[in-house]
Parts: sequence; C-alpha cells; structure tokens
Amino acid sequence: MDEREQPALFKEVKSYKVFNHMLGGKWSGCVEMLEFESLAEFERWKNQIARSEFAIKHLAESASLTVPGSESLEIWNSVM
Repeated sequence: MDEREQPALFKEVKSYKVFNHMLGGKWSGCVEMLEFESLAEFERWKNQIARSEFAIKHLAESASLTVPGSESLEIWNSVM
C-alpha cells in the first residue's frame, strides 16, 4: 500500500520508499522506509493505520506471507 492508494492514511508521512536488497546479507529482502517530522507524527499515523479498513482487511493476509522473526520496527535518527 502507498499514498496513491490511500492518500488520507499518509498525510503524516513526509516520505515513503521501498528498497529491494540486492547484494550481501539476506538476499532479496525488502525494506519499507517511512519518514515523519516527529515521533508524535509517527504515533498518530500508526494509530490511524491500525484502525483503518485497509489494515483490518489485509493484516492477516500480509502476516501469512511474512517469515516469522523477519519483520522489525526501527526508529532511525539523521546524523548528517
């Protein structure tokens, strides 16, 4: 899902990118990266997306496709 499919669910998102791992480490993995202005914006987005019809409908389906232990949530801080 991205902002083109559900623009109202992405109003807090500053930027959104998906990367495919191509070399080294775990081959062919994907990373989805979302940028927010603040942690408060992230929390607002997370709460909104969890209650959305999209999440309720597709959460079980996406969970069945995810390798156990392969999904993580990380908060990164810019250093440059």
